[in-house]
Amino acid sequence: MMKHFSLRLFLLIAITQMISGCASSVERYMKDREAEEDRYRQETIALLAESSGVRRVESEFFLTPLMAAATLDPRRIRSLIESGEDVTYSVPFPGAFIFSGGHTALHLLVGRYHIYNLYWNGETDQVHYNESHDIAVLEALLKAGADPNAEDSDGLTSLHLLFAQG
Repeated sequence: MMKHFSLRLFLLIAITQMISGCASSVERYMKDREAEEDRYRQETIALLAESSGVRRVESEFFLTPLMAAATLDPRRIRSLIESGEDVTYSVPFPGAFIFSGGHTALHLLVGRYHIYNLYWNGETDQVHYNESHDIAVLEALLKAGADPNAEDSDGLTSLHLLFAQG
């Protein structure tokens, strides 16, 4: 009888440790994700504050001011295009949490509503989602040479993202 009790106690302790280990892994993952999302938000705001292009090697997420504008402030897209921003540039590889590789400013513009909800969620006074400028800047990007058929690393084009939103 004592053997069975000891075995049950051992199994209970082992299972408890496994569960607590899983919980701490999930907590660690969530903290890492929150930290990365915070760095993404800070980088996007910093890119919008720049008066000229930022070298991409300084950007943790390989974003450009044009991509930041597509995400947060589409009204600035025309002036960035006029200043020579590359409308065909795409993120060279996937970020750990934020993006698939291959996203362009066009991908970010058409996915802006989801990006806003996922990463900004109304948490900051600096971001207010407003889609009233989207059509005009979408046209400006296309006229400047943005490719609506450019695929990201998941094989999705900006058109796929647009239609996925319904």
